[in-house]
Amino acid sequence: MRFVKDGKFSEAYKLASKSGDVFIRVFKYLLPNIPPAKEMDNVMTIALDKEFGRSHSFLRILNACAALAPALGLLGTITGLIKAFGTMSETVDMSAIALGISEAMTTTFLGLVVAVVNLAASHLFGGVADRAISKIDSKMNDFKLVRIANC
Repeated sequence: MRFVKDGKFSEAYKLASKSGDVFIRVFKYLLPNIPPAKEMDNVMTIALDKEFGRSHSFLRILNACAALAPALGLLGTITGLIKAFGTMSETVDMSAIALGISEAMTTTFLGLVVAVVNLAASHLFGGVADRAISKIDSKMNDFKLVRIANC
């Protein structure tokens, strides 16, 4: 921001190009050819979309896992119960029946664990992404104010 306030945009761009910080990467898109203040919103929107596209695709994967895991657990429950009932028709050995029921409950449990972990991770990372976007938006507004003041 110091270079921008001083009007040293090329130095600011060089510094931004070396950074791994997401705010700096978004900010960098404004520096090669500083747009007029009225066009900055469009440039910033495009830059934010580019930078956060990856994180949102990761969140979609987590959400899909959270949605599919209980269904897979239920599938395991059904196959375990089918085994248990199949064993009941052949024998009255309770240990064989218990094995099928155990399989049914284990797959249900694992499906729910996977769903809960993925859902929690999705909400956690979603919150982190939202906070980062808010921070970037605030900093970009600061940048616009500096730009307008320097015009």
